[in-house]
Amino acid sequence: MAACFIICYLPDRKVKPRYVSVMANSSPTTAASNILRVQYSSEKSHLLVDFAACVKPIHFNYNNVINFLEWMEFHKLMGVQRFTFFNHTIGPEVSCIMKEYGDEIEVLPWSLPFVSQKEIRTEGLFAALNDCVYRHRGASKYLVLVDLDEMIVPRRTHNYSMFIEQLDTLSNKKKIGAYSLQNAFFYLQWPNDQSVFKIEGNPLAEQVSKHLTMLRKTRRRSRLHPHKQRSKYICDPEKVIEAGNHFVWEMATGYFTLSVPPHLGTLHHYRVCEFGGDQCTKSPSIIDKSAHIFGQKLAIRVAEMLQSVTTKCKLDLKKILKPSNSSNNSETKSTARIKA
Repeated sequence: MAACFIICYLPDRKVKPRYVSVMANSSPTTAASNILRVQYSSEKSHLLVDFAACVKPIHFNYNNVINFLEWMEFHKLMGVQRFTFFNHTIGPEVSCIMKEYGDEIEVLPWSLPFVSQKEIRTEGLFAALNDCVYRHRGASKYLVLVDLDEMIVPRRTHNYSMFIEQLDTLSNKKKIGAYSLQNAFFYLQWPNDQSVFKIEGNPLAEQVSKHLTMLRKTRRRSRLHPHKQRSKYICDPEKVIEAGNHFVWEMATGYFTLSVPPHLGTLHHYRVCEFGGDQCTKSPSIIDKSAHIFGQKLAIRVAEMLQSVTTKCKLDLKKILKPSNSSNNSETKSTARIKA
């Protein structure tokens, strides 16, 4: 099984169809079994935002409250204004939190009649990503395509608008259709960083900071993957013909993908060893604290949202903020202060 594009040729290009039907039998006597409304980019101008984000289908009853809030609030801090998720199986607590974000989040049902990883790859992620790209044409200037364990982290700017402005100076910005970021693995098996974030007047944020992956995991694999291998990207959806998971498979004529130099930004990928076991932790590694520049603001934002949804989503804060057994595995120590 595979995702595909269905091309409909119009006999009269002056007439813009409002609906289409997808049928296996083209006989004129066959009644249409589906009516699909055509969405045109020009009709979405009132929805236009600078940055939106797409995430591949969420599965395995994903229900990690802190990780989800960290991911959401980091991207909002970066300037992302709208999020599209595909719900294969999302846990009850995260599902409730998504509703509390209101119009910022769009959750689309995603249940395919195939066996994932056998008949089709990861819940048909390529169909979902391309659906999201075309859905955002005319609705967002730029689209961030990452997973829930990934964050594109600028190293010399403080949000994605500044980041894109910086990257556009590297080439002819009128021809750039996407920006590729090299993958950096921050393996979760490596010990936690023990940096202490003293956030005056906000004990909950200080407690939350001890549970944020971006702050705890600062040891990463030294070698970055080359572009197109594990990389992720930010794109202009109007310039993309076919989206892939790690790079744009086909760009509109005349446009190209800019390979972002790692000293300007990288993809932080927080996960266990990709092939199982702990062998990956023997790879050469370095300490990378580039995400700490956002740490205190991020902790405060996560704490505020956590406090806001606790009662509505029936969250158990003692369980969610339970001290980690691995927190004593310190590799680096430092103290940061901020007045809340």
